[in-house]
Amino acid sequence: MGYAHYLIVRNGQAVEAGYAVAAECDQSGCTVEIRRGLDALCGETPGGDEHGCGGYFCDDHLHIPLVDQDGYLCGGCMPDDEDDPDEDGEDWQPGRCDRCTGGDPIETPIGLVYCACRIGQGADPENCACGPAED
Repeated sequence: MGYAHYLIVRNGQAVEAGYAVAAECDQSGCTVEIRRGLDALCGETPGGDEHGCGGYFCDDHLHIPLVDQDGYLCGGCMPDDEDDPDEDGEDWQPGRCDRCTGGDPIETPIGLVYCACRIGQGADPENCACGPAED
């Protein structure tokens, strides 16, 4: 059996799947055309299992989970604390000091990281708790 076209059973119904099967994203209201390959699958097993619902989603509705798991998850299957991967929560707010390393920029594999306060995105200078150490 190849993976271009095959049938799976999901919620008691036969569903066409495979990388050659064109369909719309399974997210309610989304009309993006996808292919029902493993790269669009929620979870690890076509048809669904304990790791995901087995639906097929476009890139906007499929996420990489932070938990140790193979595959991707749709928004409905993401753990509650991971349901919005773009949300920073309490980590940093504009106008507030985030107590970073402050002072000089730090060299990282993705480039230089600056103190938010020093580049005008954090707290006012008098409220910056992470700035250069006092001599």
